[in-house]
Amino acid sequence: MCGACGVPPKTRTPLKISILGLGLEAGEHLREDALAEYGAKTGIDFDLVPTPGSAAEQLPLVFDLFRMRSTSPDVFVIDGSWPGSIHEHLVDLTPYLNDESRRHAKPLLENNTIQNRVVALPLYMNGGMLFYRSDLLKKYGYSAPPATWKELTDMSQRIQRGERNAGKSSFWGFVWQGAEYEGLSCNALEWQVSFGGGHVVENDGSITIDNGRAEEAIRTATQWVGSITPKSVLAYTEGDSASVFRSGNAAFMRHWSSAYQGLQDAMKPGTVAVTLIPAGPAGRAHVIGGFQLAVSQYSAHKREAAELVLYLTGIDVQKRRALRRGYLPTYPELHRSTELLSVLPQAQVFAEAQPDTWVFRPASITGRKYSEVSELYYKAVHRALSGHVPAKQALQEAAQKLSLLASNPAGKFQQ
Repeated sequence: MCGACGVPPKTRTPLKISILGLGLEAGEHLREDALAEYGAKTGIDFDLVPTPGSAAEQLPLVFDLFRMRSTSPDVFVIDGSWPGSIHEHLVDLTPYLNDESRRHAKPLLENNTIQNRVVALPLYMNGGMLFYRSDLLKKYGYSAPPATWKELTDMSQRIQRGERNAGKSSFWGFVWQGAEYEGLSCNALEWQVSFGGGHVVENDGSITIDNGRAEEAIRTATQWVGSITPKSVLAYTEGDSASVFRSGNAAFMRHWSSAYQGLQDAMKPGTVAVTLIPAGPAGRAHVIGGFQLAVSQYSAHKREAAELVLYLTGIDVQKRRALRRGYLPTYPELHRSTELLSVLPQAQVFAEAQPDTWVFRPASITGRKYSEVSELYYKAVHRALSGHVPAKQALQEAAQKLSLLASNPAGKFQQ
């Protein structure tokens, strides 16, 4: 204390980085797994701003913050479908990249690169997978899970019939996410791509939803409803399908890789396993999700925030969080790690899945219009699945609406 004036010396206020986009529990896990260590080394404090709700519900809030050019938050946790919508508000991370950060799976880096700017880095990935009851496959004499949609249909029918004959009247062969929301877009895109029906909107902006192979894919799924899949699946989200599977009332389930640990904990040991999404005539397709970290263009601490993003998305932190929390890493080399595979077998599935089977929603090319594109798509698919219109008509009408939405004389989206 200054003896002459009685005023204590000025203390330096620690720099604080704010992070938006995590739920309360996920935020505390990130603090325990990485932020506490990083803060101890750098003297930086962190403010974790919780954001409840789905990614679709969070996006309007993010746009409001950008419109206000708010200096906080500094770092955003963003959905994999967002970069094309918000890229102009994000810092280009290219100057900060190092050899390690360039080793993320190439498709993930490409998804986060908009107009030659790397606007986000992947925190963890999530992918579509087929979950199955390994005990039931053994019971009915199957040595391996289904490799194709035809095999899935046949196996589902046989197991469903057998289980119902044994008194399980509520048993179904296959459950998935069929409600009118983003989850149906992801399911349908896997069917469509695996049949060779394109990606709804291609990377060059062309609209390809209206074609015979896409129609065949949707017709195939329509035949499941009421047969191997309950009609109520048309109202299922992720939680609904997982509930049916977890209760022992389904043989197969399409879900995200992140569901594996919870199902393992909830179900009898040795009864649940995961494998690749079945193949169609054109091969396999796994829609990739997960979350990325991005730095706001309006942050007052861009450099510090960018350095934090590199640390949190680094290989050491990703491996630690994979072992502790079951998050699927974004470094291909970790998918082959013996230590990691012992607790994260879904990583083995992605080690086997070739990157050319990874499918990204057409968000980068459609940009801010992606939410409307997805809504047009899942509503069209839902109409076909529910029998309101034939698949051909649903896809034709969706293509017409997408052309109007593109607002381009050539009928194409432009980034």
